[in-house]
Amino acid sequence: MKKIKRFCRGIGRLISGGFKWVFAKLKKIPPIWTMLIYIALGIALGLFVRDVVVTKAEVSGDSMIPTYYDGDTVLVNRLARIDRGNLVVVLEDNGKYVIKRVVGMPGDKFQIKDGLVFINGEHYPEDYIYEGNTDYEAGVAEEQIQLGTDEYFILGDNRVVSKDSREIGPVTKDQIIGEVVLSL
Repeated sequence: MKKIKRFCRGIGRLISGGFKWVFAKLKKIPPIWTMLIYIALGIALGLFVRDVVVTKAEVSGDSMIPTYYDGDTVLVNRLARIDRGNLVVVLEDNGKYVIKRVVGMPGDKFQIKDGLVFINGEHYPEDYIYEGNTDYEAGVAEEQIQLGTDEYFILGDNRVVSKDSREIGPVTKDQIIGEVVLSL
């Protein structure tokens, strides 16, 4: 019972006195152990950021030319909100990561006609696709499709060589790892 009271008092001190109490206790620990604790906390924080917040990915193939080229490395924000036009890293069913652009959002009616993208019946202008790259297969988007509440239509910027939602169908939010935020 004494241990529980002491623990509760310690939590109370932590809450009411902030971290002063913790740092006061750390002063009683030999400096080498304090340094090791700080190093361990730094490593734990770094691993948390790497695994939960930000990760890196490598572009494989030519499907994102002219935006990214084969071998480019990018940083991916795993916590980002996904919007139309974002570049995202997607986990395909075969376990491979690919970088594509989000064009269709949940609830959209999506279609590709004569190399032009139509969203909810209106032409969606794309100034980022590879030059002269309007003669490509529409795939599953040849006929208008309705995206579900958790589905996104992703396309590569180099449509002639890109394997994207035209071939594999819409992707779900769970398949999207995050938004590309920086090229290294």
